[in-house]
Amino acid sequence: MLAKKFTEFVLKSNKRAILVALLCAFVPLLGWVGAVVVALVTLCKSIADGFVVLLWAALPYIVIAVHTRSWALLLHGVVFGSLFVWVLAVLWRLSKKFVLVVESAVMLGLLAVVIIHLILPNPHAWWTQYIIAHANKLISTANINLNMGWVKKATQMVVPYMTGVQSVIILFGAILQVIIARALQANLANSWLWREEWLKFRLSKKRVMFLLLWLVFFWIDLSLLQDLLPVLFFPLLFAGISLGHSCIITLKLSPMFIWSFYLLIFASLLFMPILLSVLVVAAILDSFLDFRTRFLNIGVN
Repeated sequence: MLAKKFTEFVLKSNKRAILVALLCAFVPLLGWVGAVVVALVTLCKSIADGFVVLLWAALPYIVIAVHTRSWALLLHGVVFGSLFVWVLAVLWRLSKKFVLVVESAVMLGLLAVVIIHLILPNPHAWWTQYIIAHANKLISTANINLNMGWVKKATQMVVPYMTGVQSVIILFGAILQVIIARALQANLANSWLWREEWLKFRLSKKRVMFLLLWLVFFWIDLSLLQDLLPVLFFPLLFAGISLGHSCIITLKLSPMFIWSFYLLIFASLLFMPILLSVLVVAAILDSFLDFRTRFLNIGVN
């Protein structure tokens, strides 16, 4: 299998892992593969080996950032990229608990949103200026006919949540890369352990209560709460998706139902995000009622 051969090649030596990570850093749209290699080495070999690969994977971004003074590239490619992925892989290696990885990432996301609101007096105004400026640039350079009235209205609807949404995009990307590395590790050992970890993903009562406590910001700063909501709902949505997948597996439905389930989630995310609230509510109820143990006969660690 191609995935198994790739894993064996990368883990053969640190030099091979570094070579793959470096090559991916120079190829557009493949930088994420370098972060997966960092996580894979961290999980399968050692934290120190993963860090060595991380340093080499970050080198091209550091050189380009210093040369062009583009510090945003360094943040995106290293701090929010391979470095963040390495930290999550270390947490997974030490704790052996996927739920702890997600919770830690979410906590960092919540703190990032709060810090941004403390640093920027009005992040919503900043996002508005940013989106309008890029829309005008798109019109002038690409000769695209955009209705600026519609753009401004749409901007007013999304900017209250933009900082939180951006945090979720970063969190999801990093967690997904660690998941891919974990799946490659399990595939190398012909193990179904990763599938069990995913099907048993569930937030405890205390964890859900802790997340819901952040809603007190409604009485402190409504604009901050709006930005926190996407990050707060992210782990609950993850848990809801895991619960839905568990139900399909337990009922022994056709694999077509699994594909349809995930396609429905993707379509809802694009066109009707409100439908995802069903999964969020299901995850909250599952934290208190434990549907897997009560009805699905799936023990949760």
